[in-house]
Amino acid sequence: DNPVRSGMISPDGRYLAFTDAKGIHIKLIATGDTQTLPQPEALKGSQVGWLVKWFPDGTRLLADASIPGQHDSIWTFAVVGGAARKLRDNADAWTTSPDGALIAFSTNQGNFGDRELWLMGSNGEQARKLFETNEESGLVSGRWSPDGQRLVYSRVHQVPVSDKLEQVIESRDLKGGPATKMLLSGPPGAKNGILDFCWLPDGRMIYGVGEPGTDGDTCNYWEIPIYNATGEPRAEPRQLSHWAGFCMDGTSTTAD
Repeated sequence: DNPVRSGMISPDGRYLAFTDAKGIHIKLIATGDTQTLPQPEALKGSQVGWLVKWFPDGTRLLADASIPGQHDSIWTFAVVGGAARKLRDNADAWTTSPDGALIAFSTNQGNFGDRELWLMGSNGEQARKLFETNEESGLVSGRWSPDGQRLVYSRVHQVPVSDKLEQVIESRDLKGGPATKMLLSGPPGAKNGILDFCWLPDGRMIYGVGEPGTDGDTCNYWEIPIYNATGEPRAEPRQLSHWAGFCMDGTSTTAD
């Protein structure tokens, strides 16, 4: 009756940050000891849904606040002491760069998701637009490349002269230039749809896929090696897990 909304392991592997209807919690994995972070004064009394991510140094959390009937907002929380700080309204935070200096976020809601991807400093400063999509596309989620030079993201778009939706995993160099296509699938939530992904320091991208032709929810992890410099695949995908009966989302990894 109080389901977990999101969760993410800390870069050093010691803590689990997770959210539910009661707020944001941080659990010490070794002992199970858990603390709940104070709700921001501006949001007290509101029914807030939180999504959380860690900063690379493990001292702060990046969080999206979702309130029914309102636009999302981006906040940061200090893990030990200090009040929460709002960075931006009308936006969804995606991920922080490996050095913690930049935050990627999306905004400008369209028919299929947010249409613009932006970067800003770790305290909300110097925001700049990286790129935007057209009305037939939407941006769903994204992660940083291990070297900090590219962003990989999920773009959902409508196939021309069709009602069919496709999901494309692409990456872009922060300096500009065209997108590099990495993977193609059905839309998120569909059989064969890509659920989530992360780009590991060893150059592999791990992602979850809904299994076609199964009864009920069955998903598995796959991996594909990626050239960090270009975002292009180095080989064919390979299935990692062989599970049945459940799906996963919100994949997170430690720094190693």
